[in-house]
Amino acid sequence: FGIQPEQILNTRLYQLVEDWIGTPYKYAGKTAAGIDCSSFAGVIYKQIYSIALSGGSNDIVKKVKRVDKKDLQEGDLVFFRINRRYSASHVGVYLGNDKFAHASVQSGVIVSDLKEPYYQKYFTQGGKF
Repeated sequence: FGIQPEQILNTRLYQLVEDWIGTPYKYAGKTAAGIDCSSFAGVIYKQIYSIALSGGSNDIVKKVKRVDKKDLQEGDLVFFRINRRYSASHVGVYLGNDKFAHASVQSGVIVSDLKEPYYQKYFTQGGKF
């Protein structure tokens, strides 16, 4: 994922993300047959942190404590405002070293980099529970 083994704090998080890599995107999907971004974040949070996330990214962003990009830690949520009608229309799980896992419409579950121009443009905030 572009993260050094010594930087990994929670190996279960990375193993779970790896298990989901390549799962296709499906709006409102919640299974390995297809999943959307908020459901993917929900699976991670339920299995790793025993926290139930409900609703879409716009609902979740309202429930978290805001975190600046420079202060992101492994397991924090990252939010993007791609659709301007919402304060957040996409969510991923931060892994460290500017990498985050998410269910993208184009590629399904992948790991991306916050430094990519697309994600720099639409990043709105980080969040933690």
